[in-house]
This record gives sequence, structure tokens and C-alpha cells, in this order.
Amino acid sequence: IGFSVVSVLTGVFIQETFKVATSDDQIMLNNKRRAMKEHTTKMTNLFKYADNDGDGSLDRAEFDKVMDDPIVRKWLSSMGLEIDDVDTLFDTLNGGDSKVTAQELVVGAGRLKGNARSIDLLTFITEYRQDRGVIMEQLDQLQRCSATETAAV
Repeated sequence: IGFSVVSVLTGVFIQETFKVATSDDQIMLNNKRRAMKEHTTKMTNLFKYADNDGDGSLDRAEFDKVMDDPIVRKWLSSMGLEIDDVDTLFDTLNGGDSKVTAQELVVGAGRLKGNARSIDLLTFITEYRQDRGVIMEQLDQLQRCSATETAAV
């Protein structure tokens, strides 16, 4: 009976310790910082592995080659990065110059990791509404011009 009581008390103590540890802000900040550092290290190592010509950036061919490697894709998947469309991923990561730098890979992969975040969805919706407004306005102008030309003929 004595051993059972000690085991129960130990279990309760350990449970409470974990509860306090997971709610401690400093511990959460340290864990987040460590996860970000680990992510940066992993993505930097992937970049170095993929940068065959050593120019400090990945062109589409280098990017495609590394993303075609099933081991790399499985490794990325294990970190929460599901790669379904390599071309779209490349276009998303590069800064418009058709090359992906190490920093672009680190930041972009970090944003793509896991589930979509609320801020990302909100940004997308806002941009969609703005673009839709511009497109509708241009369509109206085009229809008015077409109507004017038709009336003139």
C-alpha cells in the first residue's frame, strides 16, 4: 500500500510540474526560439545541399532537382512541409528574380509549415478583394468602351 501511495503522489507531482512548465511564458519563448533556430539550420543545410554551383542562390533547375529527390520530400514532409506543386513553390519563394536565396528559403518555408495561419488567410482575402475590385472596375470600363464603339458604328 505504501508503494502505491508514493507512486500516486509522484504521478501527481510530475503532472503538476509539466502543467506549470508548459504554461511558463519564458519556457514557451525559449522553445519557440529554439524551434526557429532549428528550422533556420535545417533550411540552410538544405540550401547548401541544393546549391550545386555555389552561387548563393537556387535557380529553377537546382530547385527542381532537389525537390525531385524522394528523400528530401519525405524529410520536408516530416517537418510539416508538404510539397505538392514544385513550380508554384519556387514562384512563391523567389523574390521575383527567378532565384531562391537561403533567406528566402528559410522565411518562405517557415511560412508554409503546418496549417495556414489566420493572418495569412486574412491577407489573402484582403488582396483578393482588392484585386477583384480592380478587375471589376476594368471590366466595367471595357464594357462602356465597347458600348460606346457599338453606338458609334
